Amino acid sequence: MTPMMHSAKWRYLFILSIVVLLLAAVSLVPLKLVQVKMLPFDNKSEFQVVIDMPNGTTLEQTTRVAQHSANIWPSSLR
Repeated sequence: MTPMMHSAKWRYLFILSIVVLLLAAVSLVPLKLVQVKMLPFDNKSEFQVVIDMPNGTTLEQTTRVAQHSANIWPSSLR
């Protein structure tokens, strides 16, 4: 840090190197060297339900709760 505080040449070289690295990172997207996915490919009208059961709950009990939860939804939402 000391050379950059005392010399304008080092400050400008540091800033230039930061700009070059930033432009190099941004250019990875248009060059398709990294994959960018912002939205899912399918627009399904669905949602997920997460059921948190206490520790030690058996799979059978969890299945019963999940099936009961699925059965109480109105048929128009299924």
